[in-house]
Amino acid sequence: MMTLQQRGAFPPEMKSLATSLVHGPVWGRFTTDSDKAALTAARERAAVVFPPLTARNNLAVPTIREIDQNFRVDQTAGRKVFDGLCGACHSLGGPTTMGPDLSAIGTKLDRQALLDAIAMPSAAIAFGYESWAIETTTRGTITGLVVENTPQRVTVRMDQTQEVRLAPADITSRKALPVSTMPEGLLNAMTPQQIADLLGFLTTLKAAPLPSH
Repeated sequence: MMTLQQRGAFPPEMKSLATSLVHGPVWGRFTTDSDKAALTAARERAAVVFPPLTARNNLAVPTIREIDQNFRVDQTAGRKVFDGLCGACHSLGGPTTMGPDLSAIGTKLDRQALLDAIAMPSAAIAFGYESWAIETTTRGTITGLVVENTPQRVTVRMDQTQEVRLAPADITSRKALPVSTMPEGLLNAMTPQQIADLLGFLTTLKAAPLPSH
């Protein structure tokens, strides 16, 4: 029998979370050998459907413990990773585009929470940055962030450079989407060292905006 994931029916916002759970540590205690065998079989089957998260070149994503033990974190290099992968959508005190300002993210999230947020962007979408599917009579379906919503006009930001302005009368329906505009797979674009450096940089962002490079 095909699984929800294989049929394409598994909720996309839960995919990364399921992957982390499948490949994470086993919880609880086994009461019998058959219990252990059953869980092992279930995890092996699930691992086929939800392969582990990987960094660039198919390397394993390091855990926080592995970063502490095996990596020398370079926060300056982490800033360069941020500028290359995150800066198009997130600001450090300036105007935002598709994602929230991160100038104080280090006061809100520790390294584990930051790693989880990158791996599972749809698990916790910041208020005001929900993606919407808007059906219209003139343009079909428009998907993006609603950045203006007045009786005169609705403005939808589709990406970093493109906005669509709609007349409310042209909108037939609106539906909030459970999927973040932040793409999954960002970890796959970084080496394990770059992941460690990026997390190290993000944890330094406490309050004051940093000058752009």
